[in-house]
Amino acid sequence: MVLNMFRKYFSLLKNTEKALSFKEWRKLKSMPRYTPVETKLYGVVIKSNDSCTLLGDIDGILNKGVYQFMSESSRPVIVDCGANIGMSIVYFKRLYPGAKIIAFEPDPNLFDILSCNIDSFMFNDIELVQKALWVHNDGVLFDVEGGHSGAIHMQGQNDNNTVKVQSIRLKDVLCEYEKIDMLKIDIEGAENEVIFDCDNELSRCDHIFIEYHSRNGSEQRLHEILYLLNKLNYRYHIHEAFTRYQPFVDRNCMVGMDLQLNLFFYK
Repeated sequence: MVLNMFRKYFSLLKNTEKALSFKEWRKLKSMPRYTPVETKLYGVVIKSNDSCTLLGDIDGILNKGVYQFMSESSRPVIVDCGANIGMSIVYFKRLYPGAKIIAFEPDPNLFDILSCNIDSFMFNDIELVQKALWVHNDGVLFDVEGGHSGAIHMQGQNDNNTVKVQSIRLKDVLCEYEKIDMLKIDIEGAENEVIFDCDNELSRCDHIFIEYHSRNGSEQRLHEILYLLNKLNYRYHIHEAFTRYQPFVDRNCMVGMDLQLNLFFYK
C-alpha cells in the first residue's frame, strides 16, 4: 500500500517542483476532512482546515498549473475572486514575483488562515479583502462549508451554517483598473449574477478564469456566459471539473452541484 501511495504521489508531480514532501503528502492524505493542520509547502509552514481541499489545490493549482498565463509585464495585475487559504496566490507569486494581487475571501475562518499563510510567505503587493463578490455592497448571507464549497446563501438551503458577511460589487473593483492581466473567479455558483452585472467591464481583462457551477434545480446559464464573453471578443476553452459519466441515469450532485466546469477566456 505504501508503494502504491508513493507512486501516486510522484505521478501527480510530473515535471514541476515538489511542493510537499512525500511524508507530508501521506500525512495529509490520511487525515479526516475539516481537521485543522499545519504542514510545509515549499519549505514554508502553512495552515489548512481541510486536507482534502489543500491536496486538491496543490494538485490542480501548484502541480498542474491550471491558472498559468503569459503576461508581457513582470508586474501583472491579478484579481483573485475566491482565494480560499491562498494556494492560488502562492502560485501566482511564484509565477510572477512582482505581481500585484487583490484577493477576496468571505469565509471568516478561511480568511484568517489565508492571512496567516500569506504572512508566512512574506509576499509583497498583496491586498486581502474579507468580502464576498456580488452585485452590490450591502452584505449577503454566506453558507460556511469549511473547504472549497462555501457559497452565498440561496433560498431553500439549510440555514445551519449561514453567517452574514460583507459584500463588494466586482464591477466596481474592475473599474479601478485600466488593465487587468488575470481575473480568476471561483465563487461557487455566484458567478452567474456577478459576471452579467460586470458586462463590458470584463473587457479590461486579458485572461479570465471562471469555475462554472450548475446548481441542481436552478437555471443553467453556461450558454449565456459563453455568449457574453464571445461578444467581447474572447476565445474560450473548457475543462471538466465535476461531471457524471452517465448523466441520463446518474442524477447525483456534489454539494448541490450537478456540473462544474473550468472556463478559460483569452483574446
